Amino acid sequence: MPTLSDIQDKLRRPLELELAQGCQNRAVAGGMEKLLDHFARPFPKVREALRGYGEMETQARQGAVQAALTLLAPSSRPVPKVPSRVENRPALPPETDTAPLPPETELGKVNLGPGAGKKFTALGLYTLRDLLHNYPRRHEDCRALPSLAEVEDGQKVTVEGVIVSKNRRAPRPGMLILEATLENPWGEKIKCTWFNQAWVEKGLREGARLIVSGRAKRFGRQVQVAVEHMESVGEGSLSTGRIIGIYDAKEGISQDFVRKATQTALNRSPLGDYLTTRWRAQYGLTDLPDALWGMHFPADEAQLARANHRLRFDEYLFLELRVLLQGEDAVLLGKRFGATDSDMQAFEAELPFSFTGAQRRVLYEIADDMRSERQMARLLQGDVGSGKTAVAACALYMAWRDQF
Repeated sequence: MPTLSDIQDKLRRPLELELAQGCQNRAVAGGMEKLLDHFARPFPKVREALRGYGEMETQARQGAVQAALTLLAPSSRPVPKVPSRVENRPALPPETDTAPLPPETELGKVNLGPGAGKKFTALGLYTLRDLLHNYPRRHEDCRALPSLAEVEDGQKVTVEGVIVSKNRRAPRPGMLILEATLENPWGEKIKCTWFNQAWVEKGLREGARLIVSGRAKRFGRQVQVAVEHMESVGEGSLSTGRIIGIYDAKEGISQDFVRKATQTALNRSPLGDYLTTRWRAQYGLTDLPDALWGMHFPADEAQLARANHRLRFDEYLFLELRVLLQGEDAVLLGKRFGATDSDMQAFEAELPFSFTGAQRRVLYEIADDMRSERQMARLLQGDVGSGKTAVAACALYMAWRDQF
């Protein structure tokens, strides 16, 4: 999702162009007043700096544009033609347990656990902001863990219990099966299994309390769980007794690790809000801190619903702002492709069917766009089974053929 700093950077471009052109009020079609009306609404101080721009003298215009650029400039980037020296970006404050850190802080500079930097790089997360907006792909309700009588065959379950026995066996070369029997709060016993996960064994100690998630298999009264996630249960567990988020992760990066790091990031970041109280009230939105906490660690269904509503609103808001900011000064030149009829025919010849008249018509329109210098902005729409994928695949083939 685009951030406010992304939008600020895009708003700078027409202002920098205006300054480079000598402040002739020609960088934006319709003049700077149009920029104020459509693009600068989220930045009232910038609007104020440029108010009445069309009636200003050239020198006054230069001062106004420089003032607006100063308001939009991040600390590490100088405003063009002002001042004569560029200040270095201030160093990040020394990390302590209580000092807040800017959202742009690199994750490698925050104490989030052993090897955290490399783990989050593998997930495509580099800053605190990335981690805060790395939302769970779904949520599970672990406030009331089921008893065995309630578990159905094939059901995805989360159970908690104490290890009362464990076993290790290798039925054939290259296969390792670890087994542990948990006793849950109802005194029921559940067999848990791990396949070819030798690193799990060190965490399987008799008397240890675990919470495990996986697919259940019933054998009469006995329930066996093929474990997908395991966590040791202690005080303040983030994986039991609450609604938990399930994140995209990779081998060696546990859900517990991501949750603890996200909790640390929420505690360490100064969570402000770019929407005023007035706008939040008008659209029935919660504040951003409540939304972020509610998305990652919801106290109940109501907070999760508030978080979903607010963050979806933000996503559409930033998308609309991005479209507006790209309106007049967007670079529309793109890569040209050959997209020849012979390539289209060669692709069709390999299909087990022929293109319909509508599919062929759309393909010719797409090919015209691909041969143009302008970027293609086209929505391919059709019913299920109407051949959208075949048309898109043909366009990809024509683009690929152009490389040879």
